[in-house]
Amino acid sequence: MSFATISVIGLGYIGLPTAAAFASRQKQVIGVDINQHAVDTINRGEIHIVEPDLASVVKNCRRRRFFTSEHDAS
Repeated sequence: MSFATISVIGLGYIGLPTAAAFASRQKQVIGVDINQHAVDTINRGEIHIVEPDLASVVKNCRRRRFFTSEHDAS
């Protein structure tokens, strides 16, 4: 089974590393979170949590356009 796009709901300590792992495998990932600060931080290629080596993975995936994040307050 193959997917063109993967959505990850919640970009905290579980969701963000999961989304980054998929994106690092060149899968198109859309991350969704209710925390606007988290979304803005990720879209700058930075992270809002403490996780070794995750910042470089997110930055690289954003640069290569495999990972985007969106705010959803609903």
